[in-house]
Amino acid sequence: LIGSSEFSEYRKKNAIFVDKTHFIEEFIESFAKIELILRPRRFSKSTNLSMLKSFFTIGTDKSMFKGLKIYENYELMDKYCGEYPVVFLDLKNVIGETWELTLLELWKQMRLCAAMHKDAYRKMGTDPFAVCEKYLERNVSCPDLHILGSSLFNITYDLYQYYGKEVIVLIDEYDTPLNNAHRLGFYDKAAKFFASFYSEGLKGNNAVEKACIMGIAELRCEGLPVGLNNLSVNSFSTEKYSSCFGFTIDEIKANFEVTDNDIERLKEWYNGYYFGGDQVINPWSIVNWWDNEKSFNSYWIQTCQTVELGKFLGGNELKMLYPLFYLLYEGDSYEIELSRTAVNYNNEWKLENIMTFLVLTGYLTYNENKVRIPNKEVKDYWKVHLLPQFNKAVKNKYGRRIQDLFMQDNLDVKVLTDIMTDTLMHTSAYDLVAEASYHCFFVGVFMACLNSEYEDITISSNKEAGREMYGINIKLFKPKKVCIFGFKHVHSERDLNPQVALQQIKEKQNYHMYQGLGYSIHLVGVSCYQKTLALAIDEL
Repeated sequence: LIGSSEFSEYRKKNAIFVDKTHFIEEFIESFAKIELILRPRRFSKSTNLSMLKSFFTIGTDKSMFKGLKIYENYELMDKYCGEYPVVFLDLKNVIGETWELTLLELWKQMRLCAAMHKDAYRKMGTDPFAVCEKYLERNVSCPDLHILGSSLFNITYDLYQYYGKEVIVLIDEYDTPLNNAHRLGFYDKAAKFFASFYSEGLKGNNAVEKACIMGIAELRCEGLPVGLNNLSVNSFSTEKYSSCFGFTIDEIKANFEVTDNDIERLKEWYNGYYFGGDQVINPWSIVNWWDNEKSFNSYWIQTCQTVELGKFLGGNELKMLYPLFYLLYEGDSYEIELSRTAVNYNNEWKLENIMTFLVLTGYLTYNENKVRIPNKEVKDYWKVHLLPQFNKAVKNKYGRRIQDLFMQDNLDVKVLTDIMTDTLMHTSAYDLVAEASYHCFFVGVFMACLNSEYEDITISSNKEAGREMYGINIKLFKPKKVCIFGFKHVHSERDLNPQVALQQIKEKQNYHMYQGLGYSIHLVGVSCYQKTLALAIDEL
């Protein structure tokens, strides 16, 4: 079902439902009292949370789970299914242009949350959330911060007193109001409030049996995330719940009518996400692909907020140049260790923080200490929507110098060395260990500064990795000039010798096609060690 995240709706309408009920088993068997689960948007977080609600809620229709794996686990079904009061809090709409409006939206959601237990409040003879009003829209004025800050605790305690059983707490999109607050400039207020809200509502609250909190990022500042003891954070590197979000190839084969050719193209377009070592396919794109009669298109990406992502990356473009150009032009992976998955808006963002955020949000994926662009859908998005922003940053800083240099009759080796070294010094690069590293980076730099500016310049990449030669050809029609770059990586600074790289270009004879056509030919040998370069130029 597109547009619905309600588990019960899937079951009642007999819609295709990929069985993820092992998520319920893993949640029950976990020793953690509070689970924080992080996945990109549209990765079935809300549906799985709705499934937990349907499973635990007192009086639930157990037949809803008939035919699913968990239904065969008689012990779990008898002991847990339909046996708990559930507090379900959805924070996706808790956003406002001001902090006061945000608090008002939270109060509305707390009242809706309490309204799910209207009968219990009636029988208790109390109505602290005004849920027994004929219309919930009435009395929506926000109470003071103390009452609102205690509301999660109060609901759980009220239900615990009424039912005589601990409560299951389910919170969806916990980070949405915090991200909105950061965007609009009142993050510190929001972080302080929600740290207290979650701490009072969950930390040391004996009325709570277990809690499951869903979000995209683990937001860190003083008191967050959640400020709780016994909090289990389950992110992209965690084995627990690794196969509970997203579809595996076997699940697609079992639930959809697909051919071998379908599978191969699905892998190309939508596969490639890793969680705890398990590889999964983006579920949103698969469902839309199926609903659109197997039409391959960008579905998940259409839900992106390009402007917001661009703002987030703003100011960090030069820092990310090397990793991005490497991923786009080399097409493989970038090695980096992401040891922490937390995001702290109040700290300076280093490359590891940026990469972590992009993995958490689904624009990159991470496995075995390497980040990758997961699939064609996402790579196309990077090229069309985000690469121009990076190209603009490069062009603003280096464009005029590079353009002036290549328009001269002769290449100035000192100026070229200074420019190329400067670009390396301003980017974060940790794995400059091969010719390919430098090759793809400078392909990106030259294309950003030259291709978009002049129609009479072409830049081509010449890779002969097996023969230890990575080259860049820059051809200008006015003046008629060809610059052929060859890169040679060495293992120490004292081994830098651009003449070796220059000799390799000559041995490959990649310039013969331009001879006799009126072009001046400039061969540029580049010897590379970490962020130190040595250049030699020979004009034919």
